[in-house]
Amino acid sequence: MKVSPVLSSLAALLSACAAAAPVAPDASALRGCWIERRGDQTITQRWFPEDGGWRGDEITYFQKGDPEHGRWKLTPGDDAAPWRMCMVELAMASAPPCWRAFFGPGKGDGDDQQWVEIEAEPETLKITYLTAGERAITYDGRRDGCD
Repeated sequence: MKVSPVLSSLAALLSACAAAAPVAPDASALRGCWIERRGDQTITQRWFPEDGGWRGDEITYFQKGDPEHGRWKLTPGDDAAPWRMCMVELAMASAPPCWRAFFGPGKGDGDDQQWVEIEAEPETLKITYLTAGERAITYDGRRDGCD
């Protein structure tokens, strides 16, 4: 039986697409220092590997008053998401709030309709918090030198 050249080309294309399926993004794009300027405040983030995951230190500087410090922890996830992002308060008494995290588009999972999408490019970092009905960009920074 002779196979049509069109079907043969389509089969080759589909096979190539399946072989080139994306793998979980490498979090190493986070490494380094970032800065976002928002009118009267400046927010810096520093991301470095720590304990099998990534630690993000955040400082928000205001025109007046003391800076605010925060810390993030990004660890490998589970079947629901490739990553888990937690807000780690420096003096937190209870378990920190955590969300499923994705490099790129994410999705809700059953009753858990909250997640974080991370877009880490060579010169930009955007972190977006999503619920089933809303998107909130929580960080939109540019690469900066580490002091």
